[in-house]
Amino acid sequence: MVLSSNLWKTPVTLLTGFLGAGKTTLLNSILKGKSDRRFGILVNDFGSLNIDQMLIKNRDDDLITLEGGCVCCSLQNNLVNSLPKILSLRPDQILIEASGIANPYTLLQTLKRPVLSRIIRLESIITLVDATYLPQICEPSGKINYQDLLIDQISAADIVVLNKIDLIDEKAQINASQIIQKIAPWVRLLKGSYGDVSLDLLLGFRDSFPVRSVSSQLKSNHSDNFHTWSYESVRPFQLLTLGKILGKLPVTVWRAKGILSTVEHPNRGVILQQVGPRITLEIGEEWGNNPPFTQLVLISTEAMNTKILQQQLDSCLRVEDFEVNSKTQTKDNFILSNEM
Repeated sequence: MVLSSNLWKTPVTLLTGFLGAGKTTLLNSILKGKSDRRFGILVNDFGSLNIDQMLIKNRDDDLITLEGGCVCCSLQNNLVNSLPKILSLRPDQILIEASGIANPYTLLQTLKRPVLSRIIRLESIITLVDATYLPQICEPSGKINYQDLLIDQISAADIVVLNKIDLIDEKAQINASQIIQKIAPWVRLLKGSYGDVSLDLLLGFRDSFPVRSVSSQLKSNHSDNFHTWSYESVRPFQLLTLGKILGKLPVTVWRAKGILSTVEHPNRGVILQQVGPRITLEIGEEWGNNPPFTQLVLISTEAMNTKILQQQLDSCLRVEDFEVNSKTQTKDNFILSNEM
């Protein structure tokens, strides 16, 4: 009997999908599932703040985060260096949550480097797709941006999870499924809401998927098409005022996410998720001994006017706090950046 060399390599699952598709929610669902596996987790968030790492609820597994760029572009070497660190902790399986703008083809090239391919094996690529936005994203626009990126994310996948089906009717579900099958007829298509998909359908495969091409039509530095801006504060927002501001963001701001300190819920963080015009707020965990804070990230397909954004968000702070900040003009209250 000849044993496959893959038996001695740690399996890696690559979790990808466009901005706001629900990758972190699915990751949490996997971690909460009944499994005897010990996971090593690598999370990449596009921007100077890694919001996703704070939204991962199960901290029993080992977690390494990559922030300040895209793991398939500027952070490729960081990925190469981080995987051995995770392996030194002896996980049974590694889960990589790529940023929403990551191209899986470039990640495939990185994972196939000899320094990594000797110690890991790619078990599967799982791509999450937001069922509510798939048709409009895939409409031809005549320029290379997120349409092409989403198509690459789907075509590279072994498994596609059509997420958020609770927000569309059956006809729209059929339409979305047909779009995916037209792009990648070989994928295993699953449907779900809030990332609720059976763990047995997502993990535990061994050499069962065909080898995919590692070529893409996108330029290697495709992240130039996206801009991110982050905002931090120790002062609470007024949710009603903030909601009005977020509802008027430019249409080019595709994604906003963060953990908020608010007047309405002083003892708990409020988790903000915004995809296009759809805004959801969830009451999070208690602050406990930690001081309340706000960390918010916006991602846009065009450069943002950060001066106006700062003024708009400042105006959403509790009035008396904002008046104090205006008088003291301390820089420590607001930390703003405009990094790729």
